[in-house]
Amino acid sequence: MKVFRNIRTLLASALFVGMVLGPESAHALDLAVMGSLNIGTQSQAGLAATYTAGTVSNFGYGALLAFDSFPTIKSEFGILSVKRGMALTSSTGGTSTSTYNYLMVPYMFRFEPISLISVGAGAYYAYGMGNYNVTSTIPGLASADATYEAGGYSRSDFGLIAGISLKFPVLPLFSVRLDADYALGLSNLYSSSAGNATFRDILLMAGLNFGF
Repeated sequence: MKVFRNIRTLLASALFVGMVLGPESAHALDLAVMGSLNIGTQSQAGLAATYTAGTVSNFGYGALLAFDSFPTIKSEFGILSVKRGMALTSSTGGTSTSTYNYLMVPYMFRFEPISLISVGAGAYYAYGMGNYNVTSTIPGLASADATYEAGGYSRSDFGLIAGISLKFPVLPLFSVRLDADYALGLSNLYSSSAGNATFRDILLMAGLNFGF
């Protein structure tokens, strides 16, 4: 509960400062360079009862570009390099971690009532890069480092994304930006009828925002 109280205090402080600064501090064009922590898993249909799915955390990076569409509304798209995946724990012993490298392109409409806070929603497209990797100590589930095609996986993924963003001014054209987004995958990871799995990701990002 203390964490939630701290979040409420942070949001209240951001709103107060934003009302003091006023809407004139907003910029018509924003470019943000971000580092990210991706906390991800998969929703798998028909997962064996002996397996328990868990999350994996990986670091990434990228850039976001936003521009005014309407008063208080910004259009934002990005290019993010993210590692996605899932963890498995077997009731018979052993664990497995799968990771997939993706280039993600999100597009969101952001409602920005004041310059310090915005909420957004939209869609994303992602494309798998390089190989996928499985590190396993579960008997019968081998470790692997192979192409998506060899594993029966699709490189293309799409889904919905939504989140909140905070910007804290440091200089007239420069601010520190913090984002928290949730990406809901809608595309089946498998390229064949071997199964059905979709990604679920929480993206926590921090970086520098430049306003023009």
